[in-house]
Amino acid sequence: MKYPGTVKRQNSLLTMPDTFEEVADGRECEAIHVEDAIFLLPGPLDREPLNRIEDLANRSINEHRSTVEGLAR
Repeated sequence: MKYPGTVKRQNSLLTMPDTFEEVADGRECEAIHVEDAIFLLPGPLDREPLNRIEDLANRSINEHRSTVEGLAR
């Protein structure tokens, strides 16, 4: 694992540290926001499987919400 540095947000742009330049190959990255984390993945990503995963995760959460809330009491 390599930690190249902190990504900074300036207005609506994400600025990468200079250390990313050594691995840059001209490809774009896709940003995926999960809770408090943003993951940058080499793009382009096929959005259909991602949409399907999100749909299934949301469906599972909604189907089991009452069970989980009951366990929390």
